[in-house]
This record gives sequence, structure tokens and C-alpha cells, in this order.
Amino acid sequence: MRKYVPSGFTLIELVVAITIFAIIMVSIFAIYVNIVSTNKKLELTRRLQDNVRLITETVASDVRDQGVDFGAYSLMAAAGYGLDYAGSGNTILAIKGGIEYFAVNESGVICTSADLADPRVSCTFGRRDGGIVELVGTSDAKIRNLRFYISGADPDAITSEDFVPKVLVSFEIGIASGKGLASRWAEPSYIRVQTVISEKPYKSF
Repeated sequence: MRKYVPSGFTLIELVVAITIFAIIMVSIFAIYVNIVSTNKKLELTRRLQDNVRLITETVASDVRDQGVDFGAYSLMAAAGYGLDYAGSGNTILAIKGGIEYFAVNESGVICTSADLADPRVSCTFGRRDGGIVELVGTSDAKIRNLRFYISGADPDAITSEDFVPKVLVSFEIGIASGKGLASRWAEPSYIRVQTVISEKPYKSF
């Protein structure tokens, strides 16, 4: 009489197989999450760098080619935007030819110092030329603590580089959440930017 030999897996074999499969799946998921996280960080860094480069290059082009409009600050002094060489700096950069740089909110209104320090207010980098305000950078690039520190002089003929007007531009920039970016990525993404821009020194002979 032939003995009956049961076929298939035992309970222990099934438990071991399921455990190994679960470990493999968890490892694969962890690798996937890490790849997605890395890609998000790289994309965020790229967007920030693109905005910083566009902002600094645009401001630098106007400062070097047109020059700082020192006379405009006398007119703005009554509104609280007078020159401040050290202190808290200026929130508006006036360029000859009627060009101005400042932070602007979603309604197109210039952001005040209080707005720039308030995380609830969304301000972007703006440029006004001939009464027309346009954004410098993408609309999701949020600006905080924007200041322009101006030094130098505005003579008719600059004969020494010591008196060449210089502008130190300082701000924090990040990508606003809710615009293709979750808040957990947006909030810690702010970086501080500082750059010094000098006018072209023109000398008379």
C-alpha cells in the first residue's frame, strides 16, 4: 500500500516566504521614497538658483548701465524711503530713468518692511519701469527681508572708484507652497542671498 505524502508549503515556509517578501518590498519602497525626496530637493534647488540668477543679473544690469538715482530718494524721504546706508537699509532701489525695484504682493502693492517680515504675506521681486510693474523671477518665488544698502556718491564725473555707487542687495528667497510644492518642502527651502553691485566707473579726462 502506497503512503500518502502531502504536497505544498508548510505554515512555517509560508511565514518565512512572506517575511522575506515584506522585507524586500519595504526596502524597495524606502529606496523609492529616497529617490523622490532627492529629486524634489534637486528641483527645488534648481528653481531657487534660476530665480536668484535672474534677479541678481537684472538688478546688476540696471545698476551698472543706468546708475542709482540718488535724487529719487529725496522725493521718497517723506514716505519713509530715504537713504539708509547702514541701519535697516532701503526697501526700494531707485535707478535712473524711472526704474524701481521692490517687493510686491499678489495685489500689485509694494510690500512694506512689516510685510517682508510677516511669513503670512506673499511678496515677490518686482520691477517698475514707466509705471508698469513686472515680476523679476517666477510668481512662486517668495521674497522675505529684502533690503538695499546703498553707498557711494553721485557726482557728475567720478574720478575715483572709492566714490563709485555700490548697492548691497540682501534678501531671502523660497518657493511658495501650494504651487507645485508641498508645505513640508517649501518652509525650510529659504536661502539668504547677498550680492554687491557697483556702477561702471566713468572718468572724465
